[in-house]
Amino acid sequence: MENRNKVIDRVVFKEAIFHYDRQQLAEARDGFSKIVKDYPNASMADQTNYFYATTYWRENQYQKTIDTFKQLTRYYPNSPLVPGAYYHMV
Repeated sequence: MENRNKVIDRVVFKEAIFHYDRQQLAEARDGFSKIVKDYPNASMADQTNYFYATTYWRENQYQKTIDTFKQLTRYYPNSPLVPGAYYHMV
């Protein structure tokens, strides 16, 4: 089951990035949200949370951006993405 979940979260992540790169932010957010909620221990969970937050930032939804970046700093405090999260929260 563990390996199956890894495959699923990577497929969902790649699909979300596909939409993110094409500025289809609602679709990207749906994919990132699924991973954040269903696979919080995924190997790329911190990256997923970061991209999830930046979908809000790209749409000027700053309070949602801050709230989502706070999740990243709370749940993945050792992530190399934390400084970037703090940058976006200022």
